[in-house]
Amino acid sequence: MAITNLVAFLLLFLRAFSAEVHLNIDCGTSKSYNDVTDIKWVGDGAYVQSGESQTAKNSQRSNGLSTLRVFKSKTKNCYSIPGFQETKVLLRAIFYYGNYDSSDSPPSFDLLLDENKWTTVHTTNDDWNNYDIIYVPKRQNISVCLAQINPNQFPFISMLEVWSLDSNMYNQIDSSQALMLNQRYAFGSSDRISYPTDPYNRYWNAFSGNGLVSVSNSASSVDVTQTKDQVPSAVMSNAVRTSSTSTDFLVSTAALPPTHEVPIYLNMYFTEVQDLNPSSDLRRFNVMVDKKVIDVINPAYQTAVETTYANIIASSKTQIVLAATSDSTLPPLVSGLELFIITDQLSNSTTNITDVEGLASLQEGFPALKEWSGDPCLPAEYPWDWVNCTNETTPRITSLLLSGYNLNGLLPNFSSLDALQTIDLHNNSITGNIPDFLASFPNLTLIDVRDNNFTGYIPKWISEKANLEFRSSGNPYLCNIACPKPPSKHRVKKWLIGVLSSVIPTLVGAVVIAAVRYWCKCCKSRKEKAKPSDRALESTDSTALKTPRQEVLPLKQTAQKVVEGVICVTLEQVTN
Repeated sequence: MAITNLVAFLLLFLRAFSAEVHLNIDCGTSKSYNDVTDIKWVGDGAYVQSGESQTAKNSQRSNGLSTLRVFKSKTKNCYSIPGFQETKVLLRAIFYYGNYDSSDSPPSFDLLLDENKWTTVHTTNDDWNNYDIIYVPKRQNISVCLAQINPNQFPFISMLEVWSLDSNMYNQIDSSQALMLNQRYAFGSSDRISYPTDPYNRYWNAFSGNGLVSVSNSASSVDVTQTKDQVPSAVMSNAVRTSSTSTDFLVSTAALPPTHEVPIYLNMYFTEVQDLNPSSDLRRFNVMVDKKVIDVINPAYQTAVETTYANIIASSKTQIVLAATSDSTLPPLVSGLELFIITDQLSNSTTNITDVEGLASLQEGFPALKEWSGDPCLPAEYPWDWVNCTNETTPRITSLLLSGYNLNGLLPNFSSLDALQTIDLHNNSITGNIPDFLASFPNLTLIDVRDNNFTGYIPKWISEKANLEFRSSGNPYLCNIACPKPPSKHRVKKWLIGVLSSVIPTLVGAVVIAAVRYWCKCCKSRKEKAKPSDRALESTDSTALKTPRQEVLPLKQTAQKVVEGVICVTLEQVTN
């Protein structure tokens, strides 16, 4: 017995250990924290590029429900979550409106998963709702998108959770399909069961009433190791039963679609809650779908039994019943239930990879475009706001519609978008020349670059494309093909040297002439001042003959005056 208990403990430990890969995102906050169950929550900034943070007005809730991220622009806004490729996961999205906008108008919107429609979310004023899906992501990143379907009803999200599951869990469907949770109950429980009691953090909602009798299991423990979907032992601690063998237990299908049938995946968990006397007590009942018996259950004491019914076609009108057999002395009972809707095969189609690379170049060059994420063309109802796509399985992008997106700077190379027919860039602030890579698009019929800041000349190839319409008004520095080619750097340098070689000598000559004329004027002034002294010299000849030196000085002065006069007269004639 001790060995059996040890083996059961080790199995439970390994199950808990295998579930430790999980990511919990508190949307609308930037902080990280551990909640009361020691689950670590992180802000959503690393996983989304758009939206705005808001606070719920009715915030008497847990940390995760007090904030939300709202998306008031763009048709589709996406979270991108890495790290779970080819791993079976439980993905949960939680929504709590909390009257954050004081309008008492809870919105409805679409929830998308990897370019597939997941469901339509209907929110309420006071209650929070969660949407769970189990699937195997085929791509590197999980894409969870919210899409607006009604004017002035803005999508939002409060929390996102991703929990890895054992690969053998929930395996009776194709790996390309998904299980959308419809209901999950722990019958007879007084509280919801989740983490850490359930290491995968499944929400087992408490359920009792409706004329059912809640009963507790008399066994000190229940062996759950044989359940392939690893039901928590706490779920098997209680059950509900009908009041008598003549009363059937009806599984609710009210949440299934009322107007059409869908394939469902039904798990039920049974255990006998008391140690029966085999000679007098018998609990046996049929599982019936629309009065057709599909299974017979004889639960065992201290052991959990899981039964799975996959691909039952059902609607809200379908009756799923547990009914006692004719020889049973005890009424039917059940401890746990999970009901899923099986999706169609999930689409793994993506937009053409080279087109995606071209858009990535545009987003890198123009940061204003980085808010768009997820697949640009899929699902077909929700492409990016500024692209048109074909309707192929692998769509191609045929139009860039970027008018008025506040784009600044040079136009990046997006030549890999080789299916483009229309490029509309008008009413932005794009600079630089019209790039020649635009000539490489074989199907291009329109280029609209009006009202930008393009410069240079319009390339010759534009006029050579017969079916191409080119619109370029509103670019004051953009020349048409008849304009002269802008001068090269070499020609500008040569022109500048020629100008300087003619201007500088002229300026120097003018300065020299002005200086000499000024000098001549000074000479003339000195000559006029010297005339009285000359007359005095003529009247004192006897004094002048006293020594030879006194005789020489007047001769030098006379020669200097003669030279100065000649220069001044000559320059005056030249300048005049």
